[in-house]
Amino acid sequence: MLTNNYQLDKLELIETLIKNNKLGLALNLLKELAETEFSNNEILKRNHPQLMMKVLAHYKNIKNLEQLEIENQELAFLYLNFQEFKKAHLIFEKLYLQEPNNFEILYGFAKSSLELNLTIDPEIFYSLEKKSNATREYHTEVCELLGDFYVERDKNKALYFFEEALQRSPLNPLLNLKFIHLHFAMHQDIYAIEKFLPYALEQGNSSIEKGIALNFATILALEKNEQELAKTLNQKVKSLLPEYLGIFHAQRGEFYAFNGDADKAVNEFFQAVSHDECLTVAHDNLIMISHYAHSITSEQILEFSQNYYQKYIHPFLEQHQIDFNFSNLIRNFQENSLKTIKVGLVSPDFKMHPVFFWISSLLKHASSDNDSNFEIHCYSSIAANDCSESLRSICHKLEYVDHLSDVELAEKIYDDEIHILIDLSGHTAGNRLKTFALKPAPLQITWLGQAGPMGLPQIDYMIADPFAVREGEEALYTEKIYRMPHTAYPAQDYENLQVNRSLARNDGIIVLGSFNNSMKINREVLEAWAHILNSVPKSVLLISNHSVYSTNYRKKILDFLCDQGVDKERIEFENPSDKHAYFQRFNKIDIALDTFPFSGSTTTHETLMMSIPLIGINGNKCAHRNSASILYFSKLDELIAVDQNDYINKLIQLANSPERIIHYKSSIREKYLNSAAADMKSFSKDFFNGLRYLWNQKIQN
Repeated sequence: MLTNNYQLDKLELIETLIKNNKLGLALNLLKELAETEFSNNEILKRNHPQLMMKVLAHYKNIKNLEQLEIENQELAFLYLNFQEFKKAHLIFEKLYLQEPNNFEILYGFAKSSLELNLTIDPEIFYSLEKKSNATREYHTEVCELLGDFYVERDKNKALYFFEEALQRSPLNPLLNLKFIHLHFAMHQDIYAIEKFLPYALEQGNSSIEKGIALNFATILALEKNEQELAKTLNQKVKSLLPEYLGIFHAQRGEFYAFNGDADKAVNEFFQAVSHDECLTVAHDNLIMISHYAHSITSEQILEFSQNYYQKYIHPFLEQHQIDFNFSNLIRNFQENSLKTIKVGLVSPDFKMHPVFFWISSLLKHASSDNDSNFEIHCYSSIAANDCSESLRSICHKLEYVDHLSDVELAEKIYDDEIHILIDLSGHTAGNRLKTFALKPAPLQITWLGQAGPMGLPQIDYMIADPFAVREGEEALYTEKIYRMPHTAYPAQDYENLQVNRSLARNDGIIVLGSFNNSMKINREVLEAWAHILNSVPKSVLLISNHSVYSTNYRKKILDFLCDQGVDKERIEFENPSDKHAYFQRFNKIDIALDTFPFSGSTTTHETLMMSIPLIGINGNKCAHRNSASILYFSKLDELIAVDQNDYINKLIQLANSPERIIHYKSSIREKYLNSAAADMKSFSKDFFNGLRYLWNQKIQN
């Protein structure tokens, strides 16, 4: 499956590198080749010295120019080609000031700056991109450079430029690896690994790049179920770069998570944090993915979150010993006749995201309540966008804080005299839990982003409802539990939705559908769906999520269901697109299939909003009860299953009863919209009343 190129292929690669002025890489590979046995190969014996002389001739030019003390464009590029980036940058910086419109100098200046991680005006790269359309000089290098530039700004554009560069230089090891790395990060599938790995493996044997390539090879072997090969490759990675094992395990964890194998993902993330205690993100992922795993209990999740505090938060607090004093803040509040409570909302999801929809609706209802006496500050941890900007009209202040460190953000929140600070992320990507650990506000709460526990004693409360966190489960959380009377979603905010009240098809076929995140679709879920499909012969399944773009993902789903006796012709996939198309897709199904142990949340609300029935399990963990909670507050108790077997039986009964399906499709939307589950007005009132109650409790104590 995974084959290295032979010595002749490596020689061809070195020739290509020299042709493309990758002299430093070429020299390293020539040195490695010289250490191998090729005395019986006449081509190698003849060509190896010739190529070495070509490289050394370039190196000799450097020495000549240095002796003559000539700092010109030729010397700058020679430095660049031999990866002496500091020397190259010093010359290119001077040349750029003299000739800012020179294409070659512009490229050299941008390239050396990026390699040294120097701050540089993005307009230089945009200018380079425009100029590259008018000239083909250094086109491979320019495409690679623009790919590097866009990686953190526009991943789709970065992928495009890497692909363009690969078309012109297909043997370049680093280019192949960059494409694999980015494609894998974006799609979490093996397509790019299978296609580009052979050349990507031709890295220097002691380089981090070689280790990354071998780790991708290990992932591919594991995916192909070649366990012995995976074991061999893993041992090679361990012996080559033991200091990076944590990162490699974390990478495998992300792959398993996105492909619905949460239990394996948890194991990889656990290995990652065991090898490297600096991998905060891996520990965040460990806690978050644990909610998706069948084998992990609530007690273990609590333990993971407490370990998170000990490993990452406690050392951080030891390093930054900041003690915010709130005596004046509370005294000023008590002396203020208006008793205005300042609330800070911290999130990286003020964008096209469920958290934004919730907060936007919550604040709209709050702003219409003239007696609320709340002042809302939104702290956005991402760059400005249309969604975030729309918050300006419904909050007191919107600020972008993505450029601030955790300490700087904490100091800002303290200076803003925030009374109640609310975390909207939990352990999800982009969280600012270290800021909350510094306790910049007297009362701190977590809500919405992820079910607890967070593990931070500095977070006082988690907002939940009586169904999501049952009485007696408080010991499973590091926060106190404040229970809202009910959960709610801003379904009333969606207008002009076209809802199909009839069966999706007129040929007697019942269409089952799943639009949940692929991380929630695991082996046990697929086994249950296969059982349902086999029990209802006149049914088909439509799956739509961001992973279905991957041919490999579709094949895995089809292969698994086929092994369970389901004809592959009964499985359909549809790529997701915009929100309008997403809602229209509900009109193509009759019953939605929920997932477990992490059930739907936003998707479940939107399913009911589109008048589609589903069955939710009243499970043994908070995340397992999301859908059941929504069904309960929608007064649809008959659609709540007590366990997995009951889930399967209820779905089979429903799928075999077209009359019941039509009844639900003609009535569920109205029942849902008129229930507490869609009553954001009363939810908003209860929410801010709850905040006032918790604040009064705080200042009294």
